[in-house]
Amino acid sequence: MNAWWAGAVPRKSCQARFLEAAHWLWHHTKVVARSFLKPLVDSYSGSEMSHDSLTQTTKARSFGATPHLDGVSAAGSVSEKPALLAARVEHFRRPTERPFLRSERERVTCLFGGLTYRHERLMEASFQGMGYRAARIHTPTKADYDTGRECCSPGMCNPVYFTVGALVNYLKRLRDIEGLTVGQILDGYVFVTTGSCGPCRFGMYESEFRLALRNSGFDGFRVVVFQQKAGANQSSRDDGIEVNAEFARRLVTALMIGDLLNDLAHQIRPYEVNPGETECVLEEALERVCTFLRLERTGGRGAKCEVQSARCDVLGVHRGILRDWGGVLLQVIRNRYGRVLGECMQLIDGIGVDYTWPRALCKVTGEFWAQMTEGDGNFGMFSFVESQGGEVMVEPITTWLVYLLDSAVCRTREVRSAGRSMHVRIVHNFGAWIVYLRKVAMLKTVSYLIRREYERMRRALGGMPHPLASMSELRELARPFFNDRITGGEGHMEVGKTLYYSVKGLSHMVLSLKPFGCLPSTQSDGVQRAALSYYGRQGYDILFLPVETSGEGEIGARGRVLMALEQAKARCEREFEACVEKTGYAVEDLRGYCACHGELRRPFQRVCKRKGIVGRAANFVLNIASRMDTERDRRSLERAGVDAAIRARSG
Repeated sequence: MNAWWAGAVPRKSCQARFLEAAHWLWHHTKVVARSFLKPLVDSYSGSEMSHDSLTQTTKARSFGATPHLDGVSAAGSVSEKPALLAARVEHFRRPTERPFLRSERERVTCLFGGLTYRHERLMEASFQGMGYRAARIHTPTKADYDTGRECCSPGMCNPVYFTVGALVNYLKRLRDIEGLTVGQILDGYVFVTTGSCGPCRFGMYESEFRLALRNSGFDGFRVVVFQQKAGANQSSRDDGIEVNAEFARRLVTALMIGDLLNDLAHQIRPYEVNPGETECVLEEALERVCTFLRLERTGGRGAKCEVQSARCDVLGVHRGILRDWGGVLLQVIRNRYGRVLGECMQLIDGIGVDYTWPRALCKVTGEFWAQMTEGDGNFGMFSFVESQGGEVMVEPITTWLVYLLDSAVCRTREVRSAGRSMHVRIVHNFGAWIVYLRKVAMLKTVSYLIRREYERMRRALGGMPHPLASMSELRELARPFFNDRITGGEGHMEVGKTLYYSVKGLSHMVLSLKPFGCLPSTQSDGVQRAALSYYGRQGYDILFLPVETSGEGEIGARGRVLMALEQAKARCEREFEACVEKTGYAVEDLRGYCACHGELRRPFQRVCKRKGIVGRAANFVLNIASRMDTERDRRSLERAGVDAAIRARSG
């Protein structure tokens, strides 16, 4: 004791004593557990069967053996171990398939589909600009749905049936019409798609693709799957598709340009003077952008030559980093796509429009694929709404990319901050804290660059396409009703978008499209009722309609949409009539004034949005009226000046 007080024996810290106690407790717990579990193990593996007939029957049933009441097993020996304990457990593994190698890139065509026509054309051009052979699959139809139902498992959602059926029918056309053999198709084509894991059936798409290909006679056809949450580096050196920063930059750029062109099409088409002119002009603009994306490979009008010149060791930087990130840095520094988008703007600005006809603004939300596809997958809902006097506002795919990044940031913060204070994290785990800061900074930087590039392209198109919705606003609007930690589908965004576009006065109605039986969207629909009830008590009259899509039921779904659209059109017409009455002019006078001024027939003219006014036509007539008042006042002043000059001369 005196030696301990004198310091001869070192005093143990609290942490060391705690570790010793934990080690002692763990050791004695294992000893006690073994003493209790050993008789149970011996009872299963022992040689004497001393139990009664009931125990023996129950034991035999539990191991899948045939019960025998006389105490003898099916094999005739009472000392034999049960088959389940003796057998080796074999877990399910994904079937291995022949990989797509880098050496095959020059002769193998990459197929993809499931997006809109313009997105797929731009992605095809981006693939070709990177040196790949690429081809898009046609927009899925009802015939593709029937093929998918025939080849896939029952109970899947209709995006699987439509996309799988489109792929199978495409391969059948290669075999039956173009005369390729099955072996040539297996060697010369691969299908590229995305995958994920979550609460919905999206995680089963990959296995359904392989099952359908096997059932349709194309067993061994290669399917390349990229995980949507796995980042930009998902490939090795020998893979046929090299997924790196440059690959991600080109595809994200193609998706953003496709979003902007689709937005312009939906805004201009309902007001076009000459039916069909919008599609013809946008097709020409799309071809110009595709040509630009293809020429990036050779450096004709792109920056491939600049990237090639940058492939040198500057200040000791590895040339692989410059190769992968050089294009990203050049796109951040330079407005690379501003010129070609400016040319597209001048081309589109020649379309004749008439904004004096009211159109009900319908915001489309819901499941990712159902709210985006343009064919039979959502009953052709976009063209139907426009034919019935509505204007469709689609959701950009870029919003989904920003949502994935925002969710990753929130998830990283919550995992890092769980159960520890700030002081403990910094002092005792400094290395992990640095890794955490670097990850959050990288995610937020990528999100900022995507939003910045989208806004820069939007301004290059005259600022007419709608801006991206704020993720923080969507989260705050949905948080009282939907936990933003729940993932799967669009998560809290479905509720947030409904409130965002309705409360802010950005649409007359919200149409939510989703496949039949979609679990995440079904959750959101249940929450929507509580949100609409709450905001209804606050004085907001939100018109919300959920529609489930499938291969059947088109007439019923369109009938429901038409009833809701009639209510939205009534709101739009009342709003338009109130604005016309406020101007003091007749509608015929306003339309006659627009006919005499050609600049008012251009789609890119600036229409100032006033608070509380949703429709484009209502805001437009207010702008025209203010311009007419200004010209009338100027003419009055000029006339008054002329009269004063005449009186002065006569006097």
